[in-house]
Amino acid sequence: MEDLSENENTVAVLTIYYKEKQLTNLVFKRREMADKFVDTLQQLLNEEGKKDFSFSGSITTVYDSQAFSEELGGFLNGTIKPKGTLSEIMQLIKVAGMN
Repeated sequence: MEDLSENENTVAVLTIYYKEKQLTNLVFKRREMADKFVDTLQQLLNEEGKKDFSFSGSITTVYDSQAFSEELGGFLNGTIKPKGTLSEIMQLIKVAGMN
């Protein structure tokens, strides 16, 4: 079975909070860019702003429709083992008895 970990396309998702409420999500191609964005923003904030704003981040797999279809088809015919988000979806479907 092919391992898809080398084929994954991931992005960094940065969530910005203002006074503990989610303000927005920003998506970056690389984690380093998200880190630089946070560093730059923190340099611009005064002490009050630093108290009001907070950040969290995650790495997320991105699928286009062709990659998703190919991976799903490969999983169904047993030629690949999905990883990441698709694997989690497949497990939920399996547990729900919808296969």
